[in-house]
Amino acid sequence: MKNMETQEKSSKTENKEKSKINTEYIKKLFEQRVQVYAILSLISGWLLIFIYLYFKKTGNDYFFLSFLHELGITLAAVGFVSVIYEFLLREHLLEVIENIILKIADKTASSSNNLRNAGLIDIYDELKAKELGEKISKLAGKDIIFLHIWIPHLDILKTPILEALRNKCNIKILVLSPSSEEAIIKRSTALGGYSPEIIKNEIIRNWSILETIKQEANKTNLKGSLQCLRHDNFIGISLVGYGDTFLMGHYLDNNLASNTYQFKICDASKPLFKILDEHFQSQWNRAEERRVEVKKEEMSKNMDFCDLF
Repeated sequence: MKNMETQEKSSKTENKEKSKINTEYIKKLFEQRVQVYAILSLISGWLLIFIYLYFKKTGNDYFFLSFLHELGITLAAVGFVSVIYEFLLREHLLEVIENIILKIADKTASSSNNLRNAGLIDIYDELKAKELGEKISKLAGKDIIFLHIWIPHLDILKTPILEALRNKCNIKILVLSPSSEEAIIKRSTALGGYSPEIIKNEIIRNWSILETIKQEANKTNLKGSLQCLRHDNFIGISLVGYGDTFLMGHYLDNNLASNTYQFKICDASKPLFKILDEHFQSQWNRAEERRVEVKKEEMSKNMDFCDLF
């Protein structure tokens, strides 16, 4: 068996060497042909120019002489440039290009390695709710988290969340409390196009949808768990996490986090993943510590929506 393996390795090495030799031979043959064509083009151009000058000198003015003249100049110019390039500049130019490509490749590889070492593997131009829903609905037995001011398109994610609960996923959702007046006013000022009333209404609408999800999950006795808490912080990033993946949005440049770039971070062992995971856990723990039991009647009276479980 060892002899057979050795023979196979030897055969592969020989094939690689032959392939390399063939490639070099073809490359050399191509270069030689190009050089021949360059010389022929230069000679043909000058020959046509001499024919034109000869007939001009003898006083013969044939109709095709101007064509020969133009063609000769073109061939001579092309031939001259080609000869200069092929015999004087080719190797130097290829060496310069190769060095430039290697430098770019080194920088690109270095940057790529830095990003991947941190855990960042992709960037999307926005959070696509439909695609996220399709991903969530296929998860089984995973932890899923949301950290937002409010979750846009939560109505689109309602069915996928229920499906994830059916598949024994554990879901934690952190949304801003509608009673956090200070945080809402600050976010309204930062976003520009959203008044405090609009933001509050969006948050209340989120909580209503979450209550519906909770009720449907209880009716069908789904195996997963759904926990929802209110935070009261002026958060700078949004998070969607599932398994060993985070999608991180930001609220920069007067944007909702879901409407701008999403950074995909993977691998729980990577530094950036750990930072985001710790950030969510700290926000969740703070929300749990500050959670206040609110009576259903009071919530209905002040904000016209039901129990926030």
